[in-house]
Amino acid sequence: MTTNDESLPAHDKELDKVIQSLLDPETTGRGFVEAIAEFLGAVTGGPLTGGMAKALTKRLMTTPIQARLAKEIATLESAERMREALRPILREFAERTSEEIRAGQDLEVALIDRIDELHKKLDQLVSIDPQRRNTSLDASIDAARARGDWTAYKDLRRVRRGGVPLAENSVLAERYAIIRKLGTGGFADVWLARDHANEQRLVALKVLHPQYARDETRRDRFFRGARKQAELNSHPHVVSVLDARGEAAGYSFFVMEFVDGSTLQAAAASGLPVADVRRIVTDIGNALRVAHHKQLLHRDVKPSNILLDARGRALLTDFDLVTAHDTTGGTRTGALGTFMYAPSEMLENAKNVDERTDQFGLAMSAVYALFSEGNLPSQVLREPEAVIEGLDISPRARAVLAKAVGWTADKRFPTMMHFVRAFRSATKEPSARTQANPPSPSDFSQQARRLMQQLDEDERTAIELRGRGERLTTIAAELRVDGAELLRLLSSAR
Repeated sequence: MTTNDESLPAHDKELDKVIQSLLDPETTGRGFVEAIAEFLGAVTGGPLTGGMAKALTKRLMTTPIQARLAKEIATLESAERMREALRPILREFAERTSEEIRAGQDLEVALIDRIDELHKKLDQLVSIDPQRRNTSLDASIDAARARGDWTAYKDLRRVRRGGVPLAENSVLAERYAIIRKLGTGGFADVWLARDHANEQRLVALKVLHPQYARDETRRDRFFRGARKQAELNSHPHVVSVLDARGEAAGYSFFVMEFVDGSTLQAAAASGLPVADVRRIVTDIGNALRVAHHKQLLHRDVKPSNILLDARGRALLTDFDLVTAHDTTGGTRTGALGTFMYAPSEMLENAKNVDERTDQFGLAMSAVYALFSEGNLPSQVLREPEAVIEGLDISPRARAVLAKAVGWTADKRFPTMMHFVRAFRSATKEPSARTQANPPSPSDFSQQARRLMQQLDEDERTAIELRGRGERLTTIAAELRVDGAELLRLLSSAR
């Protein structure tokens, strides 16, 4: 594929087709994708490859931006203003993509990055600042009242009340005192709050972005995810939902337990010990097994959706994309990180999934946690086996992970527990590197000291009383020593 930056201004015809597909509510999502693919192909000098076309479809077919843009158009004048606003955004998208192609960057990854930027700017275009939005809403409210459309009138009034984002030190529903933002996503923010009605308990509020208050489909999916997550409240490795539906002052939200810790994404930025990853995979795998038994599929298992509390306990969260027999599935958006944890069936048709989809996400999360060089390279999208081959784990453990991240579901393990059991067993075997370079006695002492520091006082007392136990067995296996030698090392580590 070649580029021809000088010809960019000549592609007005293709550009106009993209804009028309964005603003016309009658245009299908596929029509929008085809229009932007034609525009990008014209700019870069040739048709998109199969991989790029698939990435483009995945990134754009699953976003509500097209419908939202169309809804913003109330008059011919506003349509023309929107056209003028879209033109430079789309041109910049094409120009930057063209530059990266010319610079020799990995085309599929470049395309994903540029589409994410495009989505963000289009999203900002309709997520205008509160003052402008409220002025527009006031006019829409007056118009709805004048024509007697009381349903629209009430909906718009609610959006008007919720038009200003939450902020620190505010109070929601006369109950939850907002402390600080914990995280943000494409559709919702998570806030730390204090529950005045429940002994000042710290909780996490997941609050749907105000601009989606009129989106009934998005709102229903948001609350459905909370209800389904609440069905797993009894599981120790799923974040508990305390209130699955809350609405106040135009905000839609639900309440979860506050997990004081970090995400697996943050904790494993430089890699984690094999024993820790084994425990996390076991715990989250068990949580998913129970979910699957209840006919629930998570569909968004990734490091940022796995929380680790202060004691290292792993908990699964964010069931926004959960599917069940009585649902039709949801849309999937996000950055490259999410894309890496989505198997082929999610990209082709998000409804054609089963528990092996969650297996892929958990296995790829394990690859990330074992990778010691930061974010996974783009190579993992095309050749996961090559990345897995570089992990410092046993050959059988690498084979287990390679199977679990098979691009098509039929190449993976039949169930989540088949994968978890195979992974647990295989990761207890020493890696080839460890066998080639056995640790010295000083290495043993350092590892023993590090592992001892992970034990709290109760566990240390238990070691002194029992001498052996499940935790000791785990440490002994990690250090590859017998029980007597382990006790000697632990004693010297103090």
